[in-house]
Amino acid sequence: LPVEEDEDLAMISDAKKFRDLYSNAVIMMVTNNEMSPYYESGSYVGGILKEDAKDWEKLVGKDCIIHLKDGGQYFRRVYQDSLGRYNIACVNPTVAADQPVMYAPDIKGLAQVIWIRKRDVLREKM
Repeated sequence: LPVEEDEDLAMISDAKKFRDLYSNAVIMMVTNNEMSPYYESGSYVGGILKEDAKDWEKLVGKDCIIHLKDGGQYFRRVYQDSLGRYNIACVNPTVAADQPVMYAPDIKGLAQVIWIRKRDVLREKM
């Protein structure tokens, strides 16, 4: 099927275009309801990864793709405690996540979500 007729292909194509625009672009598919009601499962989010910790203070209170030093990747909101440590948390208070809040994880990089691609329900296959 042509890209314009297949929503899954269109979403992947759009994600690739975003990634091609920026050298440090990262994209993640939302696979759960941890960040609902703002983001839906099946959507894609993207941002530009910042690995320099001096940039992170500007991202407090923002929804970010988080890369941890152990290779883990999360999509969460970033907070900072009174000691200057960064914490990450789901925004959905009813979520049954293993770790809805992670205190002072070993962060490698943060990417503020600046690109969102939701499913076009009018173009989905029935």
